[in-house]
Amino acid sequence: MTAPSEGEHPGLTGEEFLEKLRGMRIRAQSPDRSVRVVFGFGGTSVELASTGSAGHTEDSLGKQISAALEAAQHGYQRAMPMLLAQARGRPVPDPSRPPERDPRFAAFSKAIGGLAVESVSPRGLVRVRREGSTGVAVEIRRGALRRGTDGDEDLIAEINAAVQGADEEYGRKFEVADVNHLREEN
Repeated sequence: MTAPSEGEHPGLTGEEFLEKLRGMRIRAQSPDRSVRVVFGFGGTSVELASTGSAGHTEDSLGKQISAALEAAQHGYQRAMPMLLAQARGRPVPDPSRPPERDPRFAAFSKAIGGLAVESVSPRGLVRVRREGSTGVAVEIRRGALRRGTDGDEDLIAEINAAVQGADEEYGRKFEVADVNHLREEN
């Protein structure tokens, strides 16, 4: 094995790549800072700020959660090309510049652009829809902030259950889209 020449990087082993992927955490906040999201290999977690749902209606809280989830998805999409470049031993791209698009990636992006899933929380208080690679819409049932839950902890459990359900269904559909895309390439 030869040493990498100037400008080349040795890349990551499969184990190192998985370790970095498992350790990656994308944190995002809603525009009003009332919602925090942590997105990582183990799933997505939604938390409310110390003020909880105070000052929100079901619609406004749903919009803030949606915005935080979308911000986390965008963060993930910016981080993955950097991690993949590092794994392949290529220079890490500047995250402020749009990534160069390979024609195969454009076809794959089109395939996942049509993905749409929906999940409802166990008590039916929260509905999460995911569309494409970053679209997220969270709806909280009217009355859920006042009488449908036993406080913010119960509401957060409902939100996280709906988010997890949407993530799992999206993952299943993503794998099918990925497999079909790879078949079309060959």
